[in-house]
Amino acid sequence: MALSVPGMSKIEEILKKVSAKIESSVTNDVEPTSQPLDWMSRLKTSISFKLMLLAGFFLMIALLFLLSSSFRLVNAVAEYNKVELIAPKLEDYLPSVNLDEKGTNLASNEQVLSDKEEAANADSKKTFEVEKDMAIDKAFEFLAKFENRKSQKTLMSIRPVISNIQRSSAAEDAGVQIGDMILKINGAPIESVYGYYLATTDKPSMELSLDIDRKGKVSSIKLISNTNLPLSSNNVGISFVLPNGIGYVTQEDVKKLSTEYKESFLSTIPLDRQKLFANNLMRMTQKISNESQILTTTSTPSNYPIAKLKTPAFLDWQHQKFMEIIDRFYNQRREKESHIMATLSSLGDALTALAAAAIVSICAVMYFVFFSKK
Repeated sequence: MALSVPGMSKIEEILKKVSAKIESSVTNDVEPTSQPLDWMSRLKTSISFKLMLLAGFFLMIALLFLLSSSFRLVNAVAEYNKVELIAPKLEDYLPSVNLDEKGTNLASNEQVLSDKEEAANADSKKTFEVEKDMAIDKAFEFLAKFENRKSQKTLMSIRPVISNIQRSSAAEDAGVQIGDMILKINGAPIESVYGYYLATTDKPSMELSLDIDRKGKVSSIKLISNTNLPLSSNNVGISFVLPNGIGYVTQEDVKKLSTEYKESFLSTIPLDRQKLFANNLMRMTQKISNESQILTTTSTPSNYPIAKLKTPAFLDWQHQKFMEIIDRFYNQRREKESHIMATLSSLGDALTALAAAAIVSICAVMYFVFFSKK
C-alpha cells in the first residue's frame, strides 16, 4: 500500500532528472577521454623505443672508439719495445782511418775467454757477454796485442842500446850505463829491443843476468830486485830511444790502463748499461787485434790502414759514440712513453663514453619495458 505524501510525485520527478544528469556526466567523462589515453600510451612507447635505439647507437660508437684506442695502445707498446740500444760497431770507426773495402779479413779463431770461462757462459747463445770488469780487462789485452804487433817490425830493427837509466833502479844499482848494448839476458841471445821486451816480460824473476857490450868490451852484470817485486821491463830501470808511437805494452801496463779506464770512462756510463758498454769495447778490440795479425807477416805494415789506428783516439770515440747512442735511446723511449700515455688517456675517455652509453641503454630498455606493460 503506497504511502501518500503531499508533493511526493514532484520529488520523484526531480530525483529522476538528477540521476539522469549524473549518468550523462559519467558517460561524457569516460568516453571522450578513452581515445587520448591510448594515443598518449602509444606515443610514450614510441619515444622509449627510439631512445633505446639512440642509446644503442651511442653504445656501438663507444665500443668502436674503445677498440680503436685499444689497437692504438697495442701499436704504441709495440713501437716502444722496438726501441733498442744498438752499440757502435768497429765498421763505424774504421772508415775514419781510411780502411777501404778491400781491407784485410777479420780473423775469427782467437778466443775471447778460456774454454772453462766460455763453458760457464754457454747459455748466452745470441750475444756472448761477460762481466764488465772482465770485459774491460780483455779489451786492453787485445789492444796490447794490437800495439805490440804494430810496433813489432820497428822494435825488431832497433839494437838494444841503453839510452836511459832510471834513478834508484836495479839497473843503476848494478852499474849499468848509458850506451851499453845488451847481448844476452839469462844466457839467451838478445838481438833487438823487441827481444829484450820479450825476455823481461814473459818470464819476470827476482834476478836478471845481463851480458853487455860496453865500448867493445863484453861483461856480465847481475841485476837484483830492490823492491821485492820480480824484475821486468817496467821496473828494471832500462829504456831505449824509440820512434814516436812505438813501444811495447806489458801485462803490468794492461792492468794499469784497464784500472784507469774503468775509473775514467766506465764510471760515466749509466750503471744498467755498463755491461753492454764493456762487452761492446771487448768485441771491437778483439776485431782490431785480429785485424792487426797482418802487420806481423808483411814487410810493409805501414801500407795497411789498421796500422794508422790510434788507440787513445779510438777509446775516446767509442766512449763518446756510446754516450750519444744512450742519449738517443732514452729520448726515443721518452717519446714512445708519451705516445703510450696519450693513448691511455684516449682509452680512458673511450671507457668513460662506453660506461655512459651503457647506462643510457639500460635506462632506455627499462623505460621501454615499463611503458610496454601499460
